[in-house]
Formats: sequence, structure tokens, C-alpha cells
Amino acid sequence: MATTIPDVEVDSNAWVDIYSVTGIAVGTALNIANKGVTWCRLYEGASAPALNVTDGDLISNYSSDYATAEVKTGSLSVWAISTLEGHSLKLQVKAI
Repeated sequence: MATTIPDVEVDSNAWVDIYSVTGIAVGTALNIANKGVTWCRLYEGASAPALNVTDGDLISNYSSDYATAEVKTGSLSVWAISTLEGHSLKLQVKAI
């Protein structure tokens, strides 16, 4: 089991750089699980996209089979944002 990392708080006001806030090196393989009830958008890129971007992958809420995402080794920065304005969520992030 990898060292536990505090949950990452994500809201709808700004993209969050998952690697930066967790201290995990960019390009490390990750497993990301949405522990909230609000859906989350994930985006891979060197810099944060505009707030209204709809590209990227969606991960649903915790009770769903689609509440997790796997980031492959060698990926660029991974950015997360809540898809529901005014609502936040928590992501569990593990290096794999």
C-alpha cells in the first residue's frame, strides 16, 4: 500500500493541479477516486485549461462504477475541477 495522501479538495472556481497539490512527481502513474457526490472533470495538459473547457474525462460520484480514473506513467500534469458550479468534492489520489 502506498503512503496515504490527504484528499484533494476540488471546487468549480479553478482547476487544481493534482501533481502539484499532492507532491507527486509529474508523470507518475496515478489512481484517482472521486469521494464526493458531484462529478469531476479531469484534463491532461502542461497548463490549466480555461474554466469553460468541456474536454477531458469525467469521473462520476463515489457510488458509481465510473468514480475512478487511472493516469498512465509519463502523463503531463493532470488538472481537476468540479462540474457543478458552486459545489466541491474530494479526490483520493494514489501513486501506482
